[in-house]
Amino acid sequence: MKKKHRKYTLSDVLPRPTLDDVIAFDDDDEAVAFWEREIDRLFERFYTKLGRRLTEEEYLGVLNIVEELSPKDPEGEICGPYFSFDYAWRIYQDRKKHQPKSGSVN
Repeated sequence: MKKKHRKYTLSDVLPRPTLDDVIAFDDDDEAVAFWEREIDRLFERFYTKLGRRLTEEEYLGVLNIVEELSPKDPEGEICGPYFSFDYAWRIYQDRKKHQPKSGSVN
């Protein structure tokens, strides 16, 4: 079966305003707590699609990929929507599959 190619719209590629543009935080701790809850919410949605929870190693791997591939401002802070957790999972699995086995001699 041939896989259909997704058609992207302008809204898919243009930067979206972040909640930081709308929500004013009194301090950095409040902002960090808010974004931690947002990441937890996104992981919960991902777990529902996946049908299971991730191991600690998988969780950190996906989180690192999301951070690596999410759009960033000139200071290196994530400024746009988070990279898709679904795609981050696929990238994680692909990287894991192509990672050299520890202890192997080349």
